[in-house]
Amino acid sequence: MNNLHRWVRRHGIPGVSLFCLVGFVMGGCGVAQSRHDAVVAGMKSVRADLENSRMMREALERDNEQLRADNEEAARELEVMGTEIQRIKEDRERECADGVVLEKVSQARLRALQGLHRAYRKLQNENRAMQETVGRYQKELREARVSSPVTVSPSHHGASSAESMMEANIAPESSPATTAINGVTKLVDLNTASMRDFVVVLGLSEPMAQQVIAHRPYRLRGELLARQVLPPATFDVIKDRITAASR
Repeated sequence: MNNLHRWVRRHGIPGVSLFCLVGFVMGGCGVAQSRHDAVVAGMKSVRADLENSRMMREALERDNEQLRADNEEAARELEVMGTEIQRIKEDRERECADGVVLEKVSQARLRALQGLHRAYRKLQNENRAMQETVGRYQKELREARVSSPVTVSPSHHGASSAESMMEANIAPESSPATTAINGVTKLVDLNTASMRDFVVVLGLSEPMAQQVIAHRPYRLRGELLARQVLPPATFDVIKDRITAASR
């Protein structure tokens, strides 16, 4: 029997033929019909199993192709999502930077506004002090008039010029040094000084000097403000170098 198997393998005889050959050897040349049918049925079953295996393999290959396509699509979507996440991150960083810049600009504007407010308060205080000074001189003038009435008759043209200079708030030009006699500063008398004294010594312009002369006499130097002969800025410059003592 072993020799028969070796002979079959050497000559390449198939399994079915081997079965027939064995049957022929064991039982002669005839094979029972039932055994033949069983062999045919077994071959059909094997062929069906092979066909099912082939179909399953093709289905698995199709599933693999679909999975590969799904993986590629998922990879593309992940790449798009990564790009979108990076863009959102950059936008947030830019918004944060813009917020910092906006905050700095707001702080700078707030400081500028605070500076303007302080300057406004300072101007208010200066204006209040000037009004108090004018009120004080007007009060002194009223008291002086009550104690000793003074007739004042300024010309219409002179009053108009004084009012225009008051509105313009014109300060006198840079004045030369006040005249000194024997080292003592000489005060300019509003009631007796000449045009030259007002222009050269005090540094007033000629129209201002004419206004001062036109409104004589003066009992107090503050009458220059009370009568609006000179603007406050001009009076503050010359007030320590004038007097009305001769009246």
